[in-house]
Amino acid sequence: ILPFAPETPGPALLTVHRSNYAVYTTTVNVLSTPATHVYADGILVDDDAIAPSDGDGDDLADAGESIEFTVTLRNGGTVPLTGVFAVLSDVDPGGHLTLTDNSAMYGTINPGGVNSGDPFVIAIAPDAPYAFQPVLNLSIVTNQGTFADAVVLPIRRSYLEHLSHTVDDAPPRGDGDGRVEPDEEIWYRIALRNTGQETGFAVKAGL
Repeated sequence: ILPFAPETPGPALLTVHRSNYAVYTTTVNVLSTPATHVYADGILVDDDAIAPSDGDGDDLADAGESIEFTVTLRNGGTVPLTGVFAVLSDVDPGGHLTLTDNSAMYGTINPGGVNSGDPFVIAIAPDAPYAFQPVLNLSIVTNQGTFADAVVLPIRRSYLEHLSHTVDDAPPRGDGDGRVEPDEEIWYRIALRNTGQETGFAVKAGL
């Protein structure tokens, strides 16, 4: 799903690319906005330590956090929309998200206007995948009709991998040649590298 919210009607250029594949380009036509039309116009993450959110307060969604997730709606039509509320659902086959509050009230949104409503609440599992970007679907209900849209929530996490290691077999534990040999007691040190987008906290390792 590609979230797309054009501001004016007319032709739009669509380009699709992937590594080691040919680039595909085409034109799609954007039709005039109907009298009633509402869509997602922005997102905001609150991950401070004040309930119901619980995070590091950097306004970014990280694995292991609970966030307050605000979706701003814009009325792109020509008539006021009243009684607006939205229900959030996730496309998350791995079960890494828990929507602890999946509804938000918006009230009235005038033509061209925006409303941020109240936040959804999402708990993110500590083992959420690296570079996880789940699609969140919005069902927007108004007194003038029901609409659908989708947003993407980028989720950051640390990703630790082996960088190097050293063998310490100094006497009297071993012969000091830096090799693992029978009847030695070695100190084995491993250096890790974090190639993720978030700091790794309280890192522990076991052999």
